[in-house]
Amino acid sequence: MVVDILTTNVAAIRDKMSADMDSFSIWLEEILRERQMSQADLARRSGLSRQAISAYINQKRISPDEEALKALARALQDRKSVV
Repeated sequence: MVVDILTTNVAAIRDKMSADMDSFSIWLEEILRERQMSQADLARRSGLSRQAISAYINQKRISPDEEALKALARALQDRKSVV
């Protein structure tokens, strides 16, 4: 079950990235706002640096690699809904 949710979340994040980086950046910022999370909160939960999270939001880093995607999906996972 958790693996299915994680796979779905990774796919959803990938879809946001493939649309364009601007969409991914805006989406990530909106998710943080909706969940009342700071960049530092997401960094702690994902194991990524706060600088990496900031770079994704500010479009300084083009796209997360597979491990970063999984980390973001895990950190943003909500058992009641899918990202």
